[in-house]
Amino acid sequence: MAIKKSECNCNIIIEIATILSSEELLAVRKAYQVRYKHSLEEDLAAHTTVDIRKLLIALVTAYRYDGCAINSKLANSAAHILHDAIKDKSLLEEGGDGLQKALHVVLRFLNDPKKYFEKVLRNAVKRVGTDEDALTRVIVTRAERDLKDIKEVYYKKNSVPLDHAVAKETSGITRTSSLLCWGRKNENLR
Repeated sequence: MAIKKSECNCNIIIEIATILSSEELLAVRKAYQVRYKHSLEEDLAAHTTVDIRKLLIALVTAYRYDGCAINSKLANSAAHILHDAIKDKSLLEEGGDGLQKALHVVLRFLNDPKKYFEKVLRNAVKRVGTDEDALTRVIVTRAERDLKDIKEVYYKKNSVPLDHAVAKETSGITRTSSLLCWGRKNENLR
């Protein structure tokens, strides 16, 4: 769960808000309302600081045009507004306060989602005690969209196939379910 009583995992909220279409995000917000009996926006407001709250609520409530026709004048205008709002190049660097970190995640994700997910998977597998939640989240949400491309980016960056890294670093149901997503059986990668 991305929103807990004492803290909010902004990265997961950013992933959800930026990768889903406007219609899919609306469905998530409706399901959240039904499940928790209050809105996602209410929980974000209750569990985040003012600056991060503004960013996250804007991300989860914004309607994004998904069509192929682009108004270049409007796009350039929006880019200039964003550029002026950011100004400080340090926002592009990792570290800093919570808002800086959240903006860094948004920019990395919007710049290249496949590289972003590769890094999430690499961090999930490489850290002490595999982050099974992150691993499962990325594999399940990207399986039918672009997991093959993410695996290629992972291989180029790490010189190890992702399924081999997952097989080496996981066990039990996480290992089995992850490898089944790739059509592999446990015994093939021992």
